[in-house]
Amino acid sequence: MDEQKKKKRRRRWILCLAAALLLSGYLYWQDNDLMQTVYTCESPDIPEAFDGYRIVQISDLHNKWWGKDQKRMMEAIQAAKPDIIVLTGDMMDGNRPKVEPAARFCEQAVKLAPVYYVPGNHEMLAEYSYRRELFDRMHACGVIFMIDRNVELTQNGASITLSGLESIQKADYFALKQISDAETDFVVLLEHNPADAEAFLQSDADLTLTGHTHGGQFRFPLIGGLYAPDQGILPEYDGGAFYGNGHMLIVNRGAGNSGFPFRVGNRPEIVTVTLRHVEGGA
Repeated sequence: MDEQKKKKRRRRWILCLAAALLLSGYLYWQDNDLMQTVYTCESPDIPEAFDGYRIVQISDLHNKWWGKDQKRMMEAIQAAKPDIIVLTGDMMDGNRPKVEPAARFCEQAVKLAPVYYVPGNHEMLAEYSYRRELFDRMHACGVIFMIDRNVELTQNGASITLSGLESIQKADYFALKQISDAETDFVVLLEHNPADAEAFLQSDADLTLTGHTHGGQFRFPLIGGLYAPDQGILPEYDGGAFYGNGHMLIVNRGAGNSGFPFRVGNRPEIVTVTLRHVEGGA
């Protein structure tokens, strides 16, 4: 009888160990398998010269390394054939600031396409010395900062506007006025936090690119994300594409993790948006 009890106990330990190994493998895969998410934004306000224009969005890197010199990330971005690359904040993690991962990312990314950047809350959370060093290196390699400013992108004589906001929550009136002051028919807005999604969807921006939510960290079928900062439990704008009033809002699930080290049902992502000119009214 004692021998049988020992065998049962041994089998239980083996099963527990196997389950732990399977769980560890699953969590590692969820955190480190980079997925490409592709969207199409169609509008008659997109000039014909911009038909097929590709915007690659990276958000919430949070110090993560994707191979030496961010090689895996660069290969994925290059495969997407971007016309521009946009960074929507939290490239650094303010709770454990490190300059090198984000700086090396930027130094490699500018070799692939022009890079535009809006900061996230974690860059602002980091100690000044870390933030200053990162921003200096980003400036030095040619990253274009989009802090409360508009830039016109031109192609074959036609233009669209890229608008960047540090945070729409700090002054809604002035933020929305900046967007409405754009001198082109089509406006792409970069902002880190989608918590004010309704303001984005009612603004003069046609396409808004945000991050911040980490996809809700844990994602479940039919439920979506479990929790997002500034939105709480079961957030409405957790990840993916949302539409309203002729506008498109994309919430990037991010390329790294912050305080919580694991993802479930929610692999890191690169977002690619292809612009398409369509005929007809809005």
